[in-house]
Amino acid sequence: DFRFKSMATVLAGTTGDSATTSDVAMNGDAKDEPADDRPQVAPGDQKVSSVPDIIVQPRNADLDEFIIVACDGIWDVQSNQNCVDSVTKMMDEGESNMGLVAEELLDECLELGSKDNMTAIIVKLAAQNIGDGGGIAARRQAREQKIIDATKQNNAESQQQQQQMEEAPDAADSDAPEASS
Repeated sequence: DFRFKSMATVLAGTTGDSATTSDVAMNGDAKDEPADDRPQVAPGDQKVSSVPDIIVQPRNADLDEFIIVACDGIWDVQSNQNCVDSVTKMMDEGESNMGLVAEELLDECLELGSKDNMTAIIVKLAAQNIGDGGGIAARRQAREQKIIDATKQNNAESQQQQQQMEEAPDAADSDAPEASS
């Protein structure tokens, strides 16, 4: 995403002139050359491109289960196979709502550290079977229960530490010799 990169990184190689690129890299000023004098570079040849990568795959209606269309925020943190495995597992767990599957996929990518924009569309095809189970709702409930259990554990540990700290001065006082009058 160009917003998080330096001007030199975004413009590097766009003019084809290494001297101009070096000037931009050194001072960040791309205004030295009038816009009309800059050579036009085809969108697919630019460092930041709006031209999508498209691969045409033959389909097999008897075997193809689903299609995932997603942007780089997903692919930055998951391989193709990891993403397929994750979506397959969600459907095996009983989820039939593809909107919830896409939402859960985005949540997983956030947990994996994605900081880029994320969009995902999941298209269920006829060959995909939906398993038995609670689906995404069951996953979310299990996560919430884990948080509740961890909070209870932390509270119990804090109370135990507080109790030990309160008892410690009493023990220290009882070990001190008594003053005689």
